[in-house]
Amino acid sequence: MPPLTDGELTTLEVVTALGAISAIGVAVAGVLPPIHRWWKRKVRPRQTQTQLLDQLACGRPTEYIDQLLGTADHLRQLDGRDERLYRLPGAWVTVESHAGTVISFSITITNASMYYPTRRHTFGLVDVNLGRSAFDEVQEHVSGWRLWYGASRAGYLQYMTFGRPGLYQDYWLSYNLSGVGSLHPPREHHLCEAGAYAGGRVSQLDERSPEGITVNTLTVLGAERPEEAKSEFMNRHVLGADSDVAGLVVSPNAQRRSIPSKLFRPRSRR
Repeated sequence: MPPLTDGELTTLEVVTALGAISAIGVAVAGVLPPIHRWWKRKVRPRQTQTQLLDQLACGRPTEYIDQLLGTADHLRQLDGRDERLYRLPGAWVTVESHAGTVISFSITITNASMYYPTRRHTFGLVDVNLGRSAFDEVQEHVSGWRLWYGASRAGYLQYMTFGRPGLYQDYWLSYNLSGVGSLHPPREHHLCEAGAYAGGRVSQLDERSPEGITVNTLTVLGAERPEEAKSEFMNRHVLGADSDVAGLVVSPNAQRRSIPSKLFRPRSRR
């Protein structure tokens, strides 16, 4: 048998290499199913819900929202306008309309694994994840805030406006009892306000917003709205899904509405 030249492999080396490749293949095959199950259970529902929420916008017809999210779970009059409440697997959505057109919408995340980034609806001006981020992370653009608590409810809101970069819309981030997260209000004060909520005055606490409160709700009020709408929104202590109304809609044993299946259907080939 002629001697091996440089670069040639012996039979033993080839068999060893093939065995190593086979072992790697077995290991990968064992890891992929759990990863797929995790993606299908955790990532895919969040991505699909995000696709739905990304399509919300002020100025859309209310019929479009019903086609997008399905029939509303609850309808009520709020400040003389229709407010529709929708429930998704990881979020509450409220839509307020005037003359059949959306003037405002709110997204309240109810499950931290279904968090929602605010970049899309704030044109990149506010970059937090609803359901995961805390108000400590919101350092800029805050024009005012309100912290309050009552006998059985509490809440926290931050108001922001950006002028032309935000299309002259008004924005609120808030902690809503209907959503995920925590809030521990100071018991020595029932109502603390600053900035736009206090006529520019500083609250009873200090000029800094409280720490450790979860951001779970985004509210957008469109530029095309009734003249009195902004002052009515500023007077509200709760933006987004009202916890009492949500409690009427969902019983302890109720099943959450599934995301429309059409988003899971593969595209047809042409």
